[in-house]
Amino acid sequence: MLRGVARRLVEVAQGVDGNRFRVLAASSTIATSAIIGAALTGGGAGTWAALVGSAMGQAQTPAAADGATAGTGSGPAIPPPPPIPSAGAPRAAAPGPSASPATTAPPTQTTTTTTPTETTTPTEPDPEPTTPAPTANPTRVKHVFVISLSSPGYERTFGETSQMPYLSQTLRPQGELLSNYALLTANSLPNYVAAISGQPPNKLTEDDCPGYDEFPASASDLDPKGRVEGKGCVYPVQALTLADQLNSSGVTWHAYVAGMEDDLGNPKSCVRPVAGTPFEVTEAGYTPTRNPFAYFHSLLDLGACTINDVPLEELDDALKTASTTTGYSFIVPDLCDSGAPGRCPEGEADGPERADEFLREWIPKIQKSAAYKKDGAIVITFGESNPVPADPAAGDTADAPPAARTLPGEDDPLRTGALVLSRYAEPGATNTTNFTPYSLLKSAEYLFGLPSLLAEASSTKVGTFAQDLLTDSGD
Repeated sequence: MLRGVARRLVEVAQGVDGNRFRVLAASSTIATSAIIGAALTGGGAGTWAALVGSAMGQAQTPAAADGATAGTGSGPAIPPPPPIPSAGAPRAAAPGPSASPATTAPPTQTTTTTTPTETTTPTEPDPEPTTPAPTANPTRVKHVFVISLSSPGYERTFGETSQMPYLSQTLRPQGELLSNYALLTANSLPNYVAAISGQPPNKLTEDDCPGYDEFPASASDLDPKGRVEGKGCVYPVQALTLADQLNSSGVTWHAYVAGMEDDLGNPKSCVRPVAGTPFEVTEAGYTPTRNPFAYFHSLLDLGACTINDVPLEELDDALKTASTTTGYSFIVPDLCDSGAPGRCPEGEADGPERADEFLREWIPKIQKSAAYKKDGAIVITFGESNPVPADPAAGDTADAPPAARTLPGEDDPLRTGALVLSRYAEPGATNTTNFTPYSLLKSAEYLFGLPSLLAEASSTKVGTFAQDLLTDSGD
């Protein structure tokens, strides 16, 4: 592991100027917490520049590897975490594989939140939530593993026509189904960006940013909710991410992304295009549109992406002990293993069947790890939509027109569902709240007790499933 860090430090040295590299080498990514802390509490470009200078001469004590929160050094005081919304009544959802629409009611949930349909570009800031926080300790979940796949559609994933039996039949009874989790768009990049930053889609990200374009200089002025206005791909340094928040709070993180290689086929970190140029999918099945950490200057400029955004192969070593397992792990397979159709070699399993095999390989490894057993949670989610067509000859009506539907939301092509596994989650439970990638971000922020909510995650219209892991039902 130390060799890997040293290798990535060399990569950073090749891509940043001398002053920035001295900041990184003096204190690793945790030493930038003062910089990020200032930005989280409203510090502008002047505060950023001043703290870069001070960070060069000071190193901070890293937090414990189990994800415990550490101090943030000098700079403005960070406010206490916002309260977690209280539970509400769930709405009706589509039944699981063994249920019948005519006879099955949604399971009773005492920890779900009912929210109106989300809007991605509200015109006015939403008020901060005022509901009291739960009595449970919001930091008892200290290791979160997010696995992002390609969705064949809800019915093909969790429904009666599931093509992912390991997920729908073996894992589903172990955890909580988020039956109304839905994407913002069918393409991957807007969903991945939203899941780590709360930034809404724009015209370029909706097209998966074929040119890896910078935002215009005017975009450095964020709106009151912290959103970047205009269109672009590589977000200005003022736009923060969950990774920045974790760095600031002393919580370790890594993205484990399959298929990242250099020109010689060797593993490489934080692989991304040159600004303004297209990026082709590699032979190893990697595309940066499924690696959102490579789109933020807050992570690129001081080396956090190069240090922490690493090839999937490194996850095996990380899982060996609790001390080497990062607090937040974002796991993305290559296009073949994710279940994207037509991406696997001829003659091999493809589509949702291949994604199910990926889960069958990695979920037991994570569940056997000391970190997961102690205080972990796995979120199996989806970052893009590739619905599988129905087969009418087999009586399959998964893609029938809306008039044939009996349950709200069943015909939504962006509805994917998601599954939460943890000793704190209620086995077999179903949460029927409307969730999106913004909810994935908001839930992580609550689970780690972070001091603020980013961009769209701050909206009271965005639901969170964090409270489902902070009750006593799974203890």
